[in-house]
Amino acid sequence: MPAKIIADIIKNYDAGDYGLFNGSPSELDQKALLEQYKLFLQTSEDLVSRRQNVNSFYISLSSALVAIMGVFMAVDFGQRAKLIIVFVFCLIGFILSISWSKTLSCYGNLNGSKMKIISNIEKQLPLSLFDAEWAALSDKLNKKKYVSFTESEQIIPHLFGAVYFVIMVLITVSYIID
Repeated sequence: MPAKIIADIIKNYDAGDYGLFNGSPSELDQKALLEQYKLFLQTSEDLVSRRQNVNSFYISLSSALVAIMGVFMAVDFGQRAKLIIVFVFCLIGFILSISWSKTLSCYGNLNGSKMKIISNIEKQLPLSLFDAEWAALSDKLNKKKYVSFTESEQIIPHLFGAVYFVIMVLITVSYIID
């Protein structure tokens, strides 16, 4: 895709309707529009549920990795072997943390797109509840910086990743010194 087209898409993001309506908005069947709106809202709620399940999965997996590393450290079969095994588990954990963070980012992008579409549909309905909610949030925050849920949610995989990375560095230093 040429850079100009991409630049136009980004520039016109807020103004775009993305081919949402099949025909003129004034000719829309309001009952059908409302039903599709409800259906789309449900997909948005389902996305939040899937996102929570993904977080639970990665937290469980990371916790299991930490527990397994603890077990290996307690077993007596040689210091070098322990270090290598824990290093491998930390490497796996670090890669999982990156995957977790990227997955959350994708969910955040998808949710943002869904909210944009919901906002466009609401322009054809009597109330624009989600736009009003964002306006109220912006008004409440006033001069405070808003931290999106995706940004705050990504702290956890970043922390796990940092812990795994620090342990890998310490193991590497310990292995070299030994």
